[in-house]
Amino acid sequence: MDSFSIEQPAISQAKKSSPSYLSREFIAFFIIGILNNSTYVIMNAGAKEIAPSAVGFVYVCNVVPSFLTKLTGPYWFHYISYKRRFQIVALCMITAFLCVAVGQWTKSMFLQFLGIAIISFQSGVGEASILALSAFYSNSRLVLTGWSSGTGIAGIFGYAWISVLVYGMKLSFSMSLLLANILPFMWLIVVFKFLPWPSNINRDRENDIKHKNIENQMEQSDKLLNKSFSLSDHAMDSTNIDNGHLSSSSDQIDLSQ
Repeated sequence: MDSFSIEQPAISQAKKSSPSYLSREFIAFFIIGILNNSTYVIMNAGAKEIAPSAVGFVYVCNVVPSFLTKLTGPYWFHYISYKRRFQIVALCMITAFLCVAVGQWTKSMFLQFLGIAIISFQSGVGEASILALSAFYSNSRLVLTGWSSGTGIAGIFGYAWISVLVYGMKLSFSMSLLLANILPFMWLIVVFKFLPWPSNINRDRENDIKHKNIENQMEQSDKLLNKSFSLSDHAMDSTNIDNGHLSSSSDQIDLSQ
């Protein structure tokens, strides 16, 4: 009888290439996803506290600025570095929470809706910047998995924040927003201290600088060529004029003779 040999699959190689969900990149993107989108969810969860008769308008105000930011981002994001954008995100979180909290105290709908619009802008900038940043990592799928998992948990976290503090502990909505200012500080710690930044983060900026330098050199060479051509033309004109003077003078000499 013939003996059949059953080939075992290369399990060890698959295990080596499997992504590590305990890496700092994955955990950092997971936490960033929670922090970035939980602010948006907190405003939606407190829509009845902000405007009981205009809950739909709260939702619209919480969506439109983010949509416009993502729509126009490709035209101006490259003017602002990633680190600067993440600092702007943290500043927007603090400003928005304070605006809505002060608006609650002063019964100012303008301040409250202004804070909602700022939060919407913040979530749009944060999401677009993080998704763009993921392209610089060697395992983009891993960090994107962490981000998407975090944004999914953000929905639960945001509603749980309001449910526990406002309806469970009977705190005011404005107080829950003031306590939520811990989120931007956590954002700064995770982004600038815990997240391993990719080494090729300035790749696109360096390429742009190189292209600009090449363009400037080409422009300067074109200017030098134009100047040389203009000088040569001027020299030819002057020689032609001199030759004309010489021929006219020789004609006069011949006539005088």
